[in-house]
Amino acid sequence: MMASQAYYTWDAAGRPWKLARPIAELQAWAQANGVTVLGTIGNEEHLQHVPPQDHTPYSATAWPVKLSGYIVTAIDLDNVRELGQLIEDGARAGEYPWLKYMNHDNQHLDSRDLDGDGITWEEYPSSDKHVHISIRTDWIDRSIGTFDPFGGDDSSMFCKYGDKNDKVKALQLQMLRVNPAALPNFGPDGGYGDETATWVSIIITGGDGKTYGPQGFDILQALVAQKEGGDGGSSVGSTVQIKIPESTSVAAVTIAEVTVTSTIVS
Repeated sequence: MMASQAYYTWDAAGRPWKLARPIAELQAWAQANGVTVLGTIGNEEHLQHVPPQDHTPYSATAWPVKLSGYIVTAIDLDNVRELGQLIEDGARAGEYPWLKYMNHDNQHLDSRDLDGDGITWEEYPSSDKHVHISIRTDWIDRSIGTFDPFGGDDSSMFCKYGDKNDKVKALQLQMLRVNPAALPNFGPDGGYGDETATWVSIIITGGDGKTYGPQGFDILQALVAQKEGGDGGSSVGSTVQIKIPESTSVAAVTIAEVTVTSTIVS
């Protein structure tokens, strides 16, 4: 397969990449809500495709502005609980101004007027049964805000002393990304006990560390971004690096669960 010149330039640069902030937030939302993330950055077939598209960090179809760096602007999600249709309904209602286009259930829906008839969100055929989301490139560093097509309670993203659930485990996993020496006794066991409270205090909040809420979430996302920094990871490995800028608003997506998982699109 003959790849694009952009691919060879990127490869020669060491394959740097990072996720656009909306994609990182969507991934975190999915992981916190039992939705399988099928991929963000593509495998070699995606990466060498001509023209390169949004699962690459050098997309030729970036819109409405060119990419300002090696940034992935797409995510694939498992189409569970009618997720694709729920997102489509929200998009048509104007709830997701950051969305460029989406695919689900063998249809492509686009925020752009592709045929010049003045109508957006028209349906076109697609081979995707899963949910594919591509974001606008003028939204790369901005939060998508509160996002929950399932209509859940945002407060359920947070946790407190005595809890034992996936939200606590997500908090623990993020703290370990900030400080790998954290939680030396029990690790990410999903239980919010004395050890977790101690490390929440040390890393995030001070005080007794027994509550993890919106302000703590805001601080932790900034710490994760600051800790990871750099080039955003490599498609050679099997992990994704969440990149959320330091200026995360308290009103931003209220998501705590960001695990390190394989996100190579196959």
